[in-house]
Amino acid sequence: MPKCPTGLSEQAVRIWRSLGPKLHELGLLAGIDASMFAIYCQTCADWLQITRHLNRLGPLKWYSVTKSGYRRMIPELQVRDRAFQVLLKLGTRFGLDPSSRAGLGVVADKSPNFVEEFLFNPRVIE
Repeated sequence: MPKCPTGLSEQAVRIWRSLGPKLHELGLLAGIDASMFAIYCQTCADWLQITRHLNRLGPLKWYSVTKSGYRRMIPELQVRDRAFQVLLKLGTRFGLDPSSRAGLGVVADKSPNFVEEFLFNPRVIE
């Protein structure tokens, strides 16, 4: 498991410590990937922070009206959307969606799925 670089925000470090070992165990994170994964973690932390801010504002305040009467998005929406685009792009490199994991040859988790068992294999409880 690569060492977490210095300079990341506290939230980014928590993401690194939570997600990094799982990716490393799957063979999707090596030492050479540390800088790119650090960018992913920091971007994810930034996205979470700006999303929380926007949620506190509420959707009715996501737009402002110019002097000429046109509605425009507040800059925070653009920042959030750019961060999301980076997350999508880097996430596929680390197998963070089912499609990219299939392309990377990651073996699916074979642990029992209790929800599927409950829904599709009903049993009579006595």
